[in-house]
Amino acid sequence: MSLRFGPPEHSYKGQVTRRRILEALHDLLRTSPAARVSVADVAQQAGMKRSSVYNHFRTVDEMCLALVDRSLSAVFAGFDRADATNLSTYFSSALMSTFRLWALHRVVLVIAFEIYARDRAFARAWDERVTREWTEPALGVYQADVTAGRLSPLPDPRGLLNLLAFNIQHQLHRLWRDGVPSPQDCHRELELCATASWRLLGLPGDPVLDRAAVDEILALARTKD
Repeated sequence: MSLRFGPPEHSYKGQVTRRRILEALHDLLRTSPAARVSVADVAQQAGMKRSSVYNHFRTVDEMCLALVDRSLSAVFAGFDRADATNLSTYFSSALMSTFRLWALHRVVLVIAFEIYARDRAFARAWDERVTREWTEPALGVYQADVTAGRLSPLPDPRGLLNLLAFNIQHQLHRLWRDGVPSPQDCHRELELCATASWRLLGLPGDPVLDRAAVDEILALARTKD
């Protein structure tokens, strides 16, 4: 596999079958970890012969990477910062947006983190994308806050913002990896993420979690599972 969540693949003969295989895999991963899914399972779910699946993929790992590659550009495109005018607003908006993306794309994101742990090329591509989509805009808002006197300068703002971005993603992976979490677990984890961000960045006041919005996102996740 050469893609690393790039643009959609060009049309080619057999693409409909390939898509059918990946949809079958996605359905299986809703209830089973990838390590327990076999090529035979995917073939049965897709209503195909195992030999037909092997015409497109050699292993379940290869299918997982293809599924992630196909989906992650759309996932990153769904990230919303709500045009934040200061870093406090940025973090509140970004945290809820990221949580919503996990609710909508739990299966793909859980698999992405499994691939991240063992595929260096994928990990580099992921890190670069998170930095571009999350850290760079946050750094711009931080610099505006410092210039306006709303925040004190930090010794390494880029490094700290990157650290927070990756830490929040890994916390959300832990929260979502076994299925749709409970409201209580979500409230606790999101409040911990927000509080840690506020303290590390020296943001004014205390973060306020919109628990009703969290519960609405969870209800949406349950309709998808």
